[in-house]
Amino acid sequence: MTDSIWLNVVRHPRQPINRRDATWEQFIDPTWQVANDDVHPELGPAQVAASIQSIRLNPDRPLLICHSPYRRARRGAELLAEHFDARMPTELRQVDALREADIVWQRIMTREEYNDPNRPGTLAFERIMQAIAEDDADMVRGGRSTIAAQAQELRGLLESGEYTNHIWVGHAPVMPFIHMAIVDMLPPEAWTTKRAVLTGMSDFSTGFSVEIAVSRNDGRLRLLGIISGESGMMNEGQN
Repeated sequence: MTDSIWLNVVRHPRQPINRRDATWEQFIDPTWQVANDDVHPELGPAQVAASIQSIRLNPDRPLLICHSPYRRARRGAELLAEHFDARMPTELRQVDALREADIVWQRIMTREEYNDPNRPGTLAFERIMQAIAEDDADMVRGGRSTIAAQAQELRGLLESGEYTNHIWVGHAPVMPFIHMAIVDMLPPEAWTTKRAVLTGMSDFSTGFSVEIAVSRNDGRLRLLGIISGESGMMNEGQN
């Protein structure tokens, strides 16, 4: 019988003000983004509660819930931990590699594009996918290499751990590249805009779950491939 671990990667719950509802001035303002870095007091917990049924875990193993350094991700992780803590040993851990891409929002679209009532809801997401895949450091600071380094660190988290359930709470712009790096096992040079867009953008508190075949060698886990999985990612909304 093949050994395996479950990996669940989910987006943080909704913020108090959804970025799609922000004004142009808020959209490009780092200070506003920091002030809005929290979870909506009603919608956030409800979204996490609704997401529980999509989480896939081995009930006989401990659970590691990792989150990015942002408050909205930490709160999402804490809400998940409140549910699972009574069912299995649960650890919360901040992991910097889950951080959001460092996006230069004013380069993603112009004021006119942002205020256009006919603007496609996926425009910002698609341009961010293109910027990362094509290594555009003017739109995403650090470019593809920074996201690739984050993905490699996250893969190392799986390989260095025990036979543990994983839930990672992160951010929509990075999740397709985590999927390509760990699930599709593609090197960064094989990442494409088309594949990132097709992988999709996760709605709040949704993402993907995969069962990964593993073997143990010299105290480390080796990832062998995907046994099964499902995705709640979709191309709607904005990050």
